[in-house]
Formats: sequence, structure tokens, C-alpha cells
Amino acid sequence: MDNPWLIFGVVAGAAFLLLLPLVFRSQREKAERLSELGARNVIPAGFYATGHPRLGEPRHVHLAINERCFLLLDSLGELQAEIPRDAITALEVINRSTSETTTTSRVTLTRMALVGLWALAIPKQRTTTTVRPEYVLAIEWRDRGLTHTTCFVYGSAAEANEVLGYVDAGRLEPATPELGRLGQ
Repeated sequence: MDNPWLIFGVVAGAAFLLLLPLVFRSQREKAERLSELGARNVIPAGFYATGHPRLGEPRHVHLAINERCFLLLDSLGELQAEIPRDAITALEVINRSTSETTTTSRVTLTRMALVGLWALAIPKQRTTTTVRPEYVLAIEWRDRGLTHTTCFVYGSAAEANEVLGYVDAGRLEPATPELGRLGQ
């Protein structure tokens, strides 16, 4: 047992074998929670930003549907909040992409050789523009006389429009295999 890699391999293998039943148990518990809620077709809903009275801080959520409402779930399948299906009054995808322009100044060796100390007075400038895409899915809904606008943030228009299509149709069937299902 002088070889540290052998010791590491034995410890890692034992840890893997001990954790394996926990993973299967959590998957089974998640499936049971989803069936208790009557949830079907769970998809990643993106990053919840704001607007739901029961959710405080921003977080990643999954979206599911049952007979009466859309369910906002965490990654373990725990119910975080819900939006009644018949209470939705408006849906919109908003483009909040931003661009940032950065100008950098530098003195190059070539400029120093050509113009001497004047190179310090007139440095070479380079401008770069960075675009940060951000799309917001806004779901407006009414509950007990109050209007709420729940917002989810996405990195591309395709992701936002795909979830918009699910919510708009009132069903959550993944159109692409990479969306998958939370319970599987």
C-alpha cells in the first residue's frame, strides 16, 4: 500500500459505491413528488428573476404543468410556487441585450522608435464591442385582484421563445431532446 494512486482509487471507489444508492433514492423521491403534484412534462424554465409573490431571490427553476396551474420547481422537484393557468393575461419576450464598448490605449515599441516621447502623448487606441444577449420571458397573471409579472431570463431568443410556446399552448411537451424531463 505504498502507492498513493492505489489508495486514492480504493477510497474513490468506496465513496462511489456508498453514494450510488443515494442518487437512485433521490431520483425515486423526485418522481414520487412529481406524481403527487400531478406534474407532467417538466422542462427547464431558465433563471427566475422576479415577480412571483412566493419566490424571493432569483434562482434556476423548472416548469411543469398539472390540470390547473403551472408549477415552478427546484432541481429536486420540490414545489416552489405556482401560476394558475387560467389567470395568465399576457405573455411577452423582451430583448434586453446590451452592448459594451471598451477602448484600450497602449504604447507600442514601434511607436516609441518612430516618434520617441511623443508616443506617450498619443498612444495607440483599440476599441472592442462586446454584446451580452439577454432575453426576458414576462408572464403577466392575476391572483386575488393583484396583477403579477413573473420574469425568467435566458441567454438566447430561441430558449425564451421555446418556453413561451410551451406556456402559450398550455402544455409542456419538449420539442427538442436536449430539454429532456426532470423526473428521468
